[in-house]
Amino acid sequence: MVNDHSIDELHEALDALFAENERLKQHIAVECLDMTEEGKLLAHELIESLKREVATFKAELSAVKSQRDVLMKENGRLKAQVINLRGAR
Repeated sequence: MVNDHSIDELHEALDALFAENERLKQHIAVECLDMTEEGKLLAHELIESLKREVATFKAELSAVKSQRDVLMKENGRLKAQVINLRGAR
């Protein structure tokens, strides 16, 4: 029987596999570069830094979208309130 706990475990395993796959693809890409070992290390560090930036940007974007949705709902309620007040006159 599948329960919420086993589904969560499967999601965690899937996330770990995706992360490992990305790490391996990055490793292959860096190793294929025609560079010194120092250059490859710098390339790897740059890729990691950029990945962290992308993750930060995604989190910020998600927060902005959430706030936008809240403000849009509030705007809709206020518009309806204005219409009701104008109709009450």
